[in-house]
Amino acid sequence: MLKNETTNEYRLIFELLNDNTYSVVSYDGKPVNLIIPSVYNNLPVTNVGDSAFFGCNSLTSVTIPDSVTSIDYCAFALCRALKEVTIGSSLTHVDSEAFTSCDLLTSVNVKSIDAWCGITFGNVNANPLFFAKNLYLNGEPVKELIISDKVKKIHDYAFENCQSITSAVIGNSVITIGEYAFHKCTSLTDLTIGNSVINIKDYAFASCDSLTEVTLPKSLTNLSKNAFSYCALLKSIKK
Repeated sequence: MLKNETTNEYRLIFELLNDNTYSVVSYDGKPVNLIIPSVYNNLPVTNVGDSAFFGCNSLTSVTIPDSVTSIDYCAFALCRALKEVTIGSSLTHVDSEAFTSCDLLTSVNVKSIDAWCGITFGNVNANPLFFAKNLYLNGEPVKELIISDKVKKIHDYAFENCQSITSAVIGNSVITIGEYAFHKCTSLTDLTIGNSVINIKDYAFASCDSLTEVTLPKSLTNLSKNAFSYCALLKSIKK
């Protein structure tokens, strides 16, 4: 069932899902500063559907509320004017190509670093941070990244290509650091890895060109041979 909601700039079109929540599936008009509502027709909005805003060249900013848990395939692909994305704290899955070719992105703003670590990205083009390069926490740039002891896994691509991070402290509950998790974080100079990490996957810290020394935890049992590849200044890895 499709329904719509009209604003001054555009009309959002919603579809009622089987779990009695709504998905944003399309739009009419020319959205510029898009704020997706958390509730529609007295039911929560939990999803942004396949290609919902594909090629929307009027779009410059997007705010995704806490109610949204998933963003589907190509949802914001080829939004070539998109500069800013704000992500709610309940998002858990972003499908592949969701933000592909959003080349003008400059910032991704999140409410929780812990929640961000828990998002599963379908591929690198699903992560808006890959294009934006700059991460903000509640409006403040993230330079000293702290991942708390509540986090058990940093998912694939989580911080890939983030240029704003200069130091990272990975909490003592983290067990796995995913593929490409910090790939191309070229400003990262200081890295502290928590004492519970067992698995560091492929290219997790590859091309971190400012790293000079890394101390691995004694808990580590699986270190991908490519985990620290192409780190141009890296002189030593200790355990």
